[in-house]
Order: sequence, then structure tokens, then C-alpha cells
Amino acid sequence: MDTQPLCVAVTDANSEVRITRGFDSGYSDAKPAPTIDDAFRKIPLLKTFSDQGFITVAMETRTESNPEWPNNPPQTSTYAKVSITDAGKPFYKPDIFSPITPGAGFCYAKMALVEIGQFTEPSEMRGVQVSRVSFTQKAVEVQPWVEKLEAGYGLGTRLKRQIEGQKVTAAFVLTNEGWVHEKMFGR
Repeated sequence: MDTQPLCVAVTDANSEVRITRGFDSGYSDAKPAPTIDDAFRKIPLLKTFSDQGFITVAMETRTESNPEWPNNPPQTSTYAKVSITDAGKPFYKPDIFSPITPGAGFCYAKMALVEIGQFTEPSEMRGVQVSRVSFTQKAVEVQPWVEKLEAGYGLGTRLKRQIEGQKVTAAFVLTNEGWVHEKMFGR
């Protein structure tokens, strides 16, 4: 089994996120435009990775019309434009595997196989060979900057379990390239 990267999912680098205050996306002189602090409150990881020097975040304001509602007046919207920095590039992956939030992210370690405990005899299921495997895995090559994420992202207990080792049971599917985790099958 190859080592799999452990990553924190973030919005795609070199993208933008619409930032609003309250329920109204527009603003006026009486209601100022959202600021970078509003962006950091909406997506705390932006601040964390900005402080780390992995991304830059710049605010951009523009007036937009909604083509679905042509009779409504244009709205002024503010976006947080996210750009990856040279310091972030070594850790950034645009296609992380995460069953919860697949997409882009910064990788802080790799999961490596420690030992295989037991496995079932392969059997056919939906036209493929499947085996349930119990194994122990642990985090290796942990980046020192990940400790700064613990407070803002709650990685503390998860990272501790990953470093100490986790016992896992999962289904594996036989492919032309060998056995792959069920969640990686077809990727």
C-alpha cells in the first residue's frame, strides 16, 4: 500500500470566495463593504494559511447583475481572492482525496501502513473482487507547521491519533494495478 497524503481541505488556490455581511450581499455608504476580517471569520482556514504564508488573500469589489433576475438592480459584491504563494506550493495539492470535502488542500503528513492484522478471503461483489482488511496505519513525515493549525482547525486529537497509529478496517478492491481502498476505486 502506498502512503497517502493527509491534507487539510481549503478553497481552491487561485480562486475567489464571495463574502457577505449578514443576509444582504449588497452594501451602501451606510453599510460598508466586507473586509478581509469578514473573509477570515467566514473561512478561518484562510487566516490560518495566510498567517502561515501559504496563501495571499485580497479583497475585490465589483458590481454584478443577476441574469436570472434582469429586473433587479445590480448588486455590489465583495470577493476574497485567494492566491497560493511560493511558500505554499510544496504543500499544495489541487486534487486531494477526502471523502468529506474532496478538492484542493495543503498536505501536512502521509499515512503509512504499519501492519496488516487480518483480511477476509476475496469474494465477488458487483463484478469485482473485494476483501475486508484490518490494518494499522500512522502518520509519517509530519510537517512542523501543522502544530499551528491545531488551534484553528482542531487537528490536535486527530493528529495525535494519526501519529500514534490507528487501527482501521476497510474494504479493498482488486484492480489491474493491485488492491486499492474502496474509496479510491474508480478514481
